[in-house]
Amino acid sequence: MFESYPLAATDNNWLHEAVIEIIQTIHTRLDNGTGIITTREKQRHWKGLLPNTINAVNKRKLRGWTGVRNRVLDYARYLKRTRISQAQRLIILHAIQNQNNIVGLLAGTSDISLIENDFPDVHAAAKDLFLFCYEKLGDAGIRNAQYQIIYDSLASKDCPFCGFGDMMNIAEMSQDQDHYLVKSVYAFSAANIRNLVPMCIKCNRGHKKTKNVIINDAEQRVSAFDPYTCNSTDICIEQSQIVEGEARISPTWNINFVPATPEAENWDRIFNIRDRFARDIFDECFYRWFDGFMKKCSRERNKGFYPITMTNDDIRCVLEDHRDSLLDDLGSGKDKFKPHLFNMMLSLYDSGNERVINHVRDAVVGVQI
Repeated sequence: MFESYPLAATDNNWLHEAVIEIIQTIHTRLDNGTGIITTREKQRHWKGLLPNTINAVNKRKLRGWTGVRNRVLDYARYLKRTRISQAQRLIILHAIQNQNNIVGLLAGTSDISLIENDFPDVHAAAKDLFLFCYEKLGDAGIRNAQYQIIYDSLASKDCPFCGFGDMMNIAEMSQDQDHYLVKSVYAFSAANIRNLVPMCIKCNRGHKKTKNVIINDAEQRVSAFDPYTCNSTDICIEQSQIVEGEARISPTWNINFVPATPEAENWDRIFNIRDRFARDIFDECFYRWFDGFMKKCSRERNKGFYPITMTNDDIRCVLEDHRDSLLDDLGSGKDKFKPHLFNMMLSLYDSGNERVINHVRDAVVGVQI
């Protein structure tokens, strides 16, 4: 990722935490032989399950959300079936805790605990419950509040996953908030806002989709960027080459990550970063960006800023100054990656690439390209 989200955006997680606490209470009561009422007198019993860790306003909301109540008690009904032993309930409880250990799961330091195969009815009930709670996050304004904190923190309003997709103003349209750990597999974290990650529409619907971020295509465990605490990663195209035999300069893009980490490679797997940058940024913008450099050189040449006779070192200084001016004002969207292109041109210039040297010289001294 090009930048991380503020962890403060995950603070208002009371609904998820309350439901998890209620479920843990149900597990404890079943282990102690205490009855769980799932049919008659549901509302009275429901009030007794509500945790004291939430404030009075939120407790009133939760008490009145019969959809949450009914789904919690459906979960309890499946859980208390005689064929599920106390030891098996402990496995389920471990899965609840494990699937909400977002940090450990993304870092690869926590084993993955799933119950879909062994306890399909409990998994289905949990999925129904937490997806319903996810919808209630919207009703309660929690998702919008989370997104607003994230949106306000982004200077360029560009998607941190791809670097150039639009993060929409919430007044214009609702932003995609992806379940980073896919909700169909990690059902117990479906309403955990620590697992909800806003991203641009192209990243979410066109690339991430339902990919498992911690299991790769070969069914191997991999580590993934934590969107809320990761260090920023950049790209480097300085190893790109110029295609020989073509009249017009045409680079073949070699896109690397800085720093090069397993998480960055997984990022590429999930969001197709290399392909998208080659196709949608550098192929699309190369000639426009270089034409902009030529026009700038023309203006400065006409103002007498350049000596009449220019050495290769003089030409290089013009190219480097242009790169530096771009770094001073990165802008947003695709254009903020302009400095990477001119870094590449400088690298090829310094390596003695004659085609690049001549191309840059023609741009600076005014030969029509």
